[in-house]
Amino acid sequence: MSEYLHTRRAKIAILVVIALLIFAAVQPRLVSDNAHTTSTKSTRTSSHLTASSIWSTYEGVEFRWGVLEDSTNITDGSLPPSISFPQIHADGWNLIRVIINWGQYEKNPSQYVSYLQDVATYADQYSLNVIYTPYGTNGLPSSWGTITGFPSYLTSQYSTPSDFWNAWLANTVTYQGTKGWDLQNQFEQAVINAVDSHPSTLAYEIMNEPDTPNNQYSQLSQYQTYIASQMRSLTQKAILFMGPYKGGPIIGTSPSIQSAVTGVSNTVFDGHDYTGSGSEISTYAQIASTLGVPLIIGEWSVCSAYVSCPTTQSGVQSASTTYESLFTQYGAASCYWAWTYDPTNSSKYYQNLLDGNGNQWWLDNILVQT
Repeated sequence: MSEYLHTRRAKIAILVVIALLIFAAVQPRLVSDNAHTTSTKSTRTSSHLTASSIWSTYEGVEFRWGVLEDSTNITDGSLPPSISFPQIHADGWNLIRVIINWGQYEKNPSQYVSYLQDVATYADQYSLNVIYTPYGTNGLPSSWGTITGFPSYLTSQYSTPSDFWNAWLANTVTYQGTKGWDLQNQFEQAVINAVDSHPSTLAYEIMNEPDTPNNQYSQLSQYQTYIASQMRSLTQKAILFMGPYKGGPIIGTSPSIQSAVTGVSNTVFDGHDYTGSGSEISTYAQIASTLGVPLIIGEWSVCSAYVSCPTTQSGVQSASTTYESLFTQYGAASCYWAWTYDPTNSSKYYQNLLDGNGNQWWLDNILVQT
């Protein structure tokens, strides 16, 4: 019996030794494979930061509702969220960039907040993610209209948008002893308090198309960082910022990088492309990658004030497909300019593709299908 046990133990010992030898031979290969996998993932994460972001899953439209906006430049006729949002959801979009107006808020703050809450409530119901974007001078030349977006008690002492923006970026605009930047913070706080608890609230934008009449990139960075820091103390939601404008976007990586928000977490770079071909998107992607933040093309269109509108189905299809391919390539979120669905109003700005009257039916269908 003891001889049997001795023989069995010897066999087991031999098997253990063989197993250890096999493991020793395979282990370097396992370590090498795991190291390769880790290295590959690390490389993809660093070189494709925007593509790996959750922001690449967001695609939608600009929503302009007259009660939230007081623009002298563009006729707005969007129907309220209760009517518009079901259609936006049915078309397959999951993102809306809502234009808000500080000057309009000042006319009746409590009523304005109730409109914001309507947006948030219906966006919750229809699974839409919302970005709240205040408009300033829209980055447009003064010949396009007067200063809009800011309260008149701030702008009335300035004769042109350029004069106002020069003072604004220097933080010398004041009202009753309070600096303009701090007054904007009060407006942003009201917006955040109204909608931040809603699951549909995705982000807040500092300012749409901030103007830099004299290329004040460092001042723009200081302004955007100041506002973003104040917003971050109130919310953990994402904060969008833009590069400089001067009658239109200042194209190139350096101006936008110099103008960027610094030292604030969870920020997103917003670039606008109205070329009709998406030719500026690669530059925006490079800026976002350099800054290490996600990218959104917050406004785009197949036609605009800068390029002629396609007049054929094939032209619209081609332009839309090009844009969609670029969004996928660079992992960018996107919002089409603009949703102004209102079958009761035939007066529309020609740039709005989703138009219940002014465009032929196939324009709507092509964008939705694309």
